[in-house]
Amino acid sequence: MITSESFSMIAASRCRLSRRDLSRTYLLSALGVVCIAAAVARAQAPSAAGLPPLEITANTVLDPTKIYGPIVIKASNVTVDGRGAWVVGARQGDPKDFKGVGIAAKGVSNVTLKNINAKGWDIGLKIEQGSKWLVEDCNFSDNFHYPEAGWGELGQHGGIVLDGVDHSTFRKNKANRVWDGLHLVESSDNLVEDNDFSHTSNTCVRLWTACRNRFLKNNLSWGLRIKPGEVHARDSACVLLLACSNDNYFADNDITHGGDGVFLHPSGGPSSGNVFERNDTSYANNNCIEAQCPRNTYRQNKANHGSHGIWIGLSNESIVEDNEVCYNGLASGFHNAPWRYKHVPGGPQNGAGGIIMIGWCNHTICRGNKVIGNNGAGICMEINAPRTQPAKIFHWVVERNVIRDNRWGIYMENVDWIDIAGNVMENNRDGNIIQGGDNKNIAIHPDDL
Repeated sequence: MITSESFSMIAASRCRLSRRDLSRTYLLSALGVVCIAAAVARAQAPSAAGLPPLEITANTVLDPTKIYGPIVIKASNVTVDGRGAWVVGARQGDPKDFKGVGIAAKGVSNVTLKNINAKGWDIGLKIEQGSKWLVEDCNFSDNFHYPEAGWGELGQHGGIVLDGVDHSTFRKNKANRVWDGLHLVESSDNLVEDNDFSHTSNTCVRLWTACRNRFLKNNLSWGLRIKPGEVHARDSACVLLLACSNDNYFADNDITHGGDGVFLHPSGGPSSGNVFERNDTSYANNNCIEAQCPRNTYRQNKANHGSHGIWIGLSNESIVEDNEVCYNGLASGFHNAPWRYKHVPGGPQNGAGGIIMIGWCNHTICRGNKVIGNNGAGICMEINAPRTQPAKIFHWVVERNVIRDNRWGIYMENVDWIDIAGNVMENNRDGNIIQGGDNKNIAIHPDDL
């Protein structure tokens, strides 16, 4: 129904209908009113395709009552204050068909961008080859978004894309309902703090050869692409590191409800030297934390209520310390792709686990973790090789963990040189320590017997 308030809004717009025109309009049928209002809106609303780019070459304050087409920042040492203005691309249609870049810059540095909104684009903000940017209080939500996409990567789309950007700060921005919230390509030494890059259809943060960045107190939750009944959430994750993205620091972030919470994938080269502290990675459809990369540290994180808690396979010299890894794989929660324990008493058994160290995961420390109530092993160490092959992985230190109320406490198979000491193991219903076979040089100290 068209109300008097609706007509007041029309009168206040740039259509400039007179009072006499409005009085006549009141006499029209409801159908006629709808048609006229739609025609007026189409005629008066700016379309990005019909507006030339606004080129920024000096300090600029935008008009918050205007709607802008694409903006191109072409000078260094400038400030752009949007004052809440909107940069609008497509106004309707499927977000996977959105085109163009809302705000673009290439080869410029020392730029401040604040208080601006961009939606309806393939990419909301794209910065290439720049340094010392400050981007704050901006909104790049509702750009390219494709929840129905299948497996595989689609390239650069979504909220913010940084390509060759360094020593810059991104603070208190939003990018929701997009493909990637923030995508860093060869971009290093940046600070990403107190942003909301949640509810994405691919990743909340994606790093490709991006090093020494700091991610603090961000909402990076709900990086999830899945249909009802699917198991693996396709390729989605809250945080994804690829291609030698080294020495990054993630602390105090919300990384919950992802396909994976955190995923370190070896594609393009393993990512090492990264530190994850005090993040909440819980409620992952698959793994709260999954790593196939060596020499990373996971400390004081929460990895609860996922299918698996912390899965570090092919991850030599990892440190898994003081984490909370509880209630993973339960029938009442996520329990996708449960790990198969081949040689437990009674034959093959499946059950998602807490901390799972699989494959070439040598010289790894698993210390001080709280591992409670998992449907499977609290801690699993296994090479997953045929029993006819000798153990090929070795040297785990498993100490001072609280391992309670799991199906099994510690499960080992095809391992060598394992030191187990100082753990509290209670009420693991099918046994505290299970040795599946082909193990060598297992040192279980008296306090763990």
